[in-house]
Amino acid sequence: MDIKKILSIFIFVSVLYSFLYSCSSDEETTSSSVADISVPEVKKYTLSVTSEDGGTISSDGGTYEEGTEITISVTANEGYEFIGWDGIESNEPSLTITLNSNLNIKALFKILILTSIELLNPQDSIVVTEVYNPILRANYENGTFKEISQTVEISSQNNKVSIKENNSIVGGVKGDEIITFKYEDQNVSQEIYVNNIEFEEIEEKFRSSNNAQIEVPVIIINIYHTNDGIIHNDTIGPSDYFNIINPPLIDLKSRIKNTLYATKKAIELGTSFRDYGKNEVSSYISIDTKAYINVYTNEENSYLTKSHYYLSKRTYDYHTLFNDLNLEGIIRNELVKEIWITEFAYGEFPSLVDNNLYDNSKDSTIPETNMSSPFTGDISNSYKIPDDLPIYDNTYVVYGNSGARSLDTNIHNRGHQIENQLSFIEKNKINGEELFWNKFVGVNYDKYGLDYYSAVPNGRCGNTHFPPNGDDDYDYCNSISIESDLFNWTPQGGDKTIINCETWSNINYNTPDVNYYNLNKIEVKWLITWFQSIPGYNNNISYLRDGNNYNLTNWWDLFYNWDNAIKEGKTLWE
Repeated sequence: MDIKKILSIFIFVSVLYSFLYSCSSDEETTSSSVADISVPEVKKYTLSVTSEDGGTISSDGGTYEEGTEITISVTANEGYEFIGWDGIESNEPSLTITLNSNLNIKALFKILILTSIELLNPQDSIVVTEVYNPILRANYENGTFKEISQTVEISSQNNKVSIKENNSIVGGVKGDEIITFKYEDQNVSQEIYVNNIEFEEIEEKFRSSNNAQIEVPVIIINIYHTNDGIIHNDTIGPSDYFNIINPPLIDLKSRIKNTLYATKKAIELGTSFRDYGKNEVSSYISIDTKAYINVYTNEENSYLTKSHYYLSKRTYDYHTLFNDLNLEGIIRNELVKEIWITEFAYGEFPSLVDNNLYDNSKDSTIPETNMSSPFTGDISNSYKIPDDLPIYDNTYVVYGNSGARSLDTNIHNRGHQIENQLSFIEKNKINGEELFWNKFVGVNYDKYGLDYYSAVPNGRCGNTHFPPNGDDDYDYCNSISIESDLFNWTPQGGDKTIINCETWSNINYNTPDVNYYNLNKIEVKWLITWFQSIPGYNNNISYLRDGNNYNLTNWWDLFYNWDNAIKEGKTLWE
């Protein structure tokens, strides 16, 4: 091989080597350059948030990347005010920070200075049992305020009110009171009068039904005993004949109202002549309540007299009571015929005796009935105390209902008033032949002479104490059967049927339920039956007297239109 060819081969190999080495070097250089490029480090800063006493912050801070926005809010505690930040220039309670450096900030507070407290709803007076919820606020020097109604301290000077745990105030006893509200070092006082007389809004059910021949205007008065406006004090006058209960007034008032409504319905139903549960005869009268009044008394009952010389018991001073209630105007303007007083008497009852609470010097009573009349005087079942009732232009009857009893005694009292008025208005009486007592009730002479109220009937219609088959007073449940013309009575003698206590106890009278254990339901049914037997509207009953034929008048018209009956000389027949 010649030198030229050898040299050519060498040159080719050298060039090839140089090319290959150059490529490898480039790759190494490229790799080295990529490895030498680094990512810049992210900066982080710390935010520290603290608070003085007097408030709270939404965050304690932390570590954040540079430029992060953080919102911090602050809430002042009650009685403090937020005044700004230490470490940053801001007084805003909500702060947004863009963090570019480490930062320490602190929320600053100061104690608010109380300048006054204010009663926002003052009242000049409240009624016993009425609940007054005072609204108070605390005023601070910076112009802010807060409600403190539930935290204010309340006190009374004369103990005429009761202060409950929720800071509501209840009228307790009649009289002037000063109530003081205290909060921290501030206080405010309110003079208030506690009234013991409450005129309730009259419920529709106590109004007239407007479908009767006669409307009877009535005033209802309930006298309760309490020292605090919350509980009825049974030691002053028991609400139950057998037990000391001290019921909440709200419950007792509800029971009495239910009883009075049932009384109203029973009285009205009693004037449905000879209906006896058929619900076919309309009531002749409808009671229309003109005022519904609650009177609250304590031991110092200003309406009770000292022991009366005639009764040896305390009784009601009607003049004082009526004046306080302004009844004269209502009685005159509304031509009121009846006043129903429910009260809780003090007496020798098991509820007091059995608990060693009885003191006979405290005995009190109210007549079952009492009449005030400018025409006839007092024709009633009362104690006949002269001038005990105010006399106005029209006659009215006061019914004394026992709050410790129920519907039975309420209408029982009316039965006695019926007996008194119908006996009084009967003219030209002949002993032993009286139309009302002898012929209708059916009583005869007893060994003491005429004692109509306690004499045993002889099978006619009976009376308030005696059904036709009764052997004793209040013998409403006598099961002995007798013949009686109760359901078909005429003066000369009507058709007789066999009757006993089941006769009236099985009649379904449409009266409201009275949920009270001390209620004689059979007595109630007897009295309604007896009422419906009284000659009423369109009775068409003839009466032979002295050889002459008469017709019986509507005795309910005589009873409820008393003044007209007396002025026009009416009697039991015409």
